[in-house]
Order: sequence, then structure tokens, then C-alpha cells
Amino acid sequence: MAKKESDGARKERSNVVLVLVLVFDGCSALDDLVFEDENENENEDDLGKVLRRQGVRRSLTGAPLTEHCMGQGAPPRWLHRDKAADGSRDSDGRSLMPPTKRRNAATVRGRLKYKRILLKLSGEAVQGKLECGIDFAGLDALARTAVKPLAEQGAQLGIVIGGGNLLRGSQAAANGAKVDRAVLDDLGMLSTLMNCVALRGALERNGVEARVLSAVPAPKVADYYTRSLARQLLDRGVVALFACGTGNPYFTTDTAAALRGAEIGADALFKATTVDGVYERDPRQWPDARRFSRLTFDEAIRRQLRVMDLTAFSICRDQGLPIIVFPFDPPENIVRLAKGADIGTFIGGETV
Repeated sequence: MAKKESDGARKERSNVVLVLVLVFDGCSALDDLVFEDENENENEDDLGKVLRRQGVRRSLTGAPLTEHCMGQGAPPRWLHRDKAADGSRDSDGRSLMPPTKRRNAATVRGRLKYKRILLKLSGEAVQGKLECGIDFAGLDALARTAVKPLAEQGAQLGIVIGGGNLLRGSQAAANGAKVDRAVLDDLGMLSTLMNCVALRGALERNGVEARVLSAVPAPKVADYYTRSLARQLLDRGVVALFACGTGNPYFTTDTAAALRGAEIGADALFKATTVDGVYERDPRQWPDARRFSRLTFDEAIRRQLRVMDLTAFSICRDQGLPIIVFPFDPPENIVRLAKGADIGTFIGGETV
């Protein structure tokens, strides 16, 4: 008899462990539980009895816990994260988002104007004050002062980096060598991969989870890029570093940034430059050049402004993806922009 009681108690404890794992790990509903000492109900199911004996009976919504977290043998409604990403609600008006995600989303909406961001960095930004190569101290500062604060506030950040700090086509021309454009573009794509791997290391050293997604297969150092994987990582708050451009020659990293921004559904494309916005001509050569604070896509294309190539402009225009051109120095400008600061030049609509 004692053995049977021991087996029953063991089974009950197993059930409790299983249920609590579902509740606390799968549902993330710790804040939604109320501990009550309630009399046993004759209509209560076995799972409810087990929970009641452990002091757990109902959720804050008033629904029985078994209904709240188990439903008809299915996960709770707000565990369908693909449906909950936009804050949608079920037929009863209840949010499909987990409680913790609802709180985080509310916090983000109160602080960030742009939540999902595609950041385009030039190779010069990675080069820093070096003549060429990678400024690892600069990458560490970028991770610490800009990317980490954004990630902590719930921003979803994808980054495209140019490769000009490691290789430029003009180098071949300067030496009088005739190198096929496609060859140079292939080398440039590998340069962007090196920059992304370096930035990933800086982010990880600062406690920020990051993944490199490469348009060219490089399984030893990066994951192969797919749109679905990129979106899943961003939904989880992982910084996605998009390497190797579009994976094809004859396309710039600006075009790759526009393409990736459209694919991930970015709220805006932030393009970092060495000047404080878009000018009618190069302000380093013409100090009296006029700076624009606002431009439409059609105006930027008609004026042939060289801040981005025509293909990149066209993708952003067609997909309704605004571009903000801003000074990279200091890197904290990225955080200020995400919060809605009026920095640089806004391209896309009449107003921000």
C-alpha cells in the first residue's frame, strides 16, 4: 500500500513539474498567476486538482489555469508569436502577445520611433582613423555606445557594412591593372564578410547576441541568408549582420541595404556617412553647398544626388522604406535617430 502511495505521489509530482514547465517556460506567465487556497470542485479535472493542491488555481484573467495555459490541448493563444508580432488580438479581444512581450512592446513604443531598423555602415566607419583595415577599438565603441543601448530598449537591428576599408576597385585602376568588374565585386563581397565577423565579435564581447547572415555560403563563419531566418532572429532581438551584399556582382552594398531593409520589413533605413546629411554637391569640395533637411525619393532621383545609387533609391521608394542619412560620428547618433531626433536628411515623405 505504501508503495502504491509513493508511486501516486511520484506521478503527481511529475505532472506538477510538467505543468510548471509549460507555465513558466513555455507560457512565460509567472506574472499572470494567482496562488489561492480554494476548495476542491467536483467538476474540476485531474490537472486542475493537481495544481490546486500545489496552491496554483487561476490566472489573473479569471480563467482556470488549465484553460489559460492548455486550452483544447493546444498552446495558449499568445504563444503563436508569428501572429502576435503586430500586437493583434483574438476573436475575444485578448492580445495574442505574451504578457512580457506586451510590456516590452509598450515600453518600446514609448521610447523608440523606429523599432526595426536597417543600418547601413560604410567601410570608412569600420576603418576609423586607420589608413586601411579594421579599427577594432572603434567597433567596440560602436557596440557599446550604440548597438547595445538599442538592443536593450527592444530595437530590432539589421546591419549592412561596406567593404571599402579593405578593398576598392580604384586600387586596381591606380596600378594600371585591368581586373574584371565581377572579380572585384566578388572580392568586395568577401571584404564585407570580414567586417561583419569583426563586428559580431565586438557585439558578443559587449553582451549583445549577433549572427552573421551571408548571401554567399560560408558555413564556417556565417549562416546562409534567408529572409525567414533574418526575420526570426530579429523577432528574438538578435542583431542580424548581412554580409556579401546581394550575393551577385554589379550591385552595391547600398542596393543590398535597401533590399534587406525591404525584406525584413524595416521601419527605416539609416545610412551613416561622414557628413551631416545630403548636400546638393560635395561639401568637402564646395563649402557653400546647400544641405537638405527633407527630400522625396523623386527629388533625390531627379537631382541625381549620389548619396545612394539609383537602384537603392528605387527599391526604397517602391517599398515605402524611408531613408535617413546622418553623420556616423558620434555613434550615439544611431540611438538618437531611433528615438526620433531630427538629425541629418530624411528621404521618403514630406514629413517625418
